[in-house]
Amino acid sequence: MISKKMENMVANSSAIRAMFEEGNRLARIYGAENVYDFSLGNPNVPAPEAVKKAIMDLLNEEDPVVLHGYTNSNAGYEDVRQAVADSLNDRFGTAFSDRNITMTVGAAGGLNVILKALLNPGDEVITFVPYFGEYRSYVNNYDGVLVEISPDTATFQPKLDE
Repeated sequence: MISKKMENMVANSSAIRAMFEEGNRLARIYGAENVYDFSLGNPNVPAPEAVKKAIMDLLNEEDPVVLHGYTNSNAGYEDVRQAVADSLNDRFGTAFSDRNITMTVGAAGGLNVILKALLNPGDEVITFVPYFGEYRSYVNNYDGVLVEISPDTATFQPKLDE
């Protein structure tokens, strides 16, 4: 019932996701308090008190329609995008504005949007080893080819002569 492409992706799922599933299995056996899962970047420790307070302040003080609604732009809130542009400009001497910035729901969402916009079937995407295992799936989603560049283990810089 599923496509051959998806069947292949599922058969070659990432080690990170397998570790996540193994962590869940071990937590059921030994108790979640005895398993530390860093596989997907999911924190399993409480947020700092300052973060909790900031969230509570937002819930208590902001307009619920604004707080729980969608952004007013597909690219994200203008003031947030401008703050990112200002930070980049201050740090790197660039001249970005909010029009150069798009906010996404995490790196995966951003990478998928960029790859969909840029890749044609067979285009190569270079990544430096080691890399997040899901990159191959992201590139494969748009029929690209992931090309790995190994690091020089003495300097951890990419070996560009490969």
